[in-house]
Amino acid sequence: MHRRAAKVNFVEIRSYWHVFRSFDRMWSFFILCLQAMIIVAWNGDGNPTSIFESDVFKKVLSVFITALILKLGQVVLDVVLNWKVRQCMPFYAKLRYLLKVVSAAAWVREKKHNDQRQKGSGEVAWDGSSGGVKVSSF
Repeated sequence: MHRRAAKVNFVEIRSYWHVFRSFDRMWSFFILCLQAMIIVAWNGDGNPTSIFESDVFKKVLSVFITALILKLGQVVLDVVLNWKVRQCMPFYAKLRYLLKVVSAAAWVREKKHNDQRQKGSGEVAWDGSSGGVKVSSF
């Protein structure tokens, strides 16, 4: 029977951000559901079926913008938490992190750019300063 060698020079670092990152999909789901529930509760009569009304439905679609921003935050947090081990990472792992950041930032930028083009057309537009959805009048 062989005895396993203990880990040498290894210290596991756990902070709140590491725990958050371990359950980031769950936290994102909770945040997005909370946002949708608040929108439905504050618009209309509070009835869950009011989500099918067109004005409430357009406001609920803002959860996709929140999801893009949360994804960008998750990617940045992932890079920050793995910053200390960058010297021992293979090149493809570094490239993967770089592509994740670029991809998430490009989605957020594209969404903001697309919404700025739609502001005058009467379609749903996102106002980044207020963090909500505005519907332009025709």
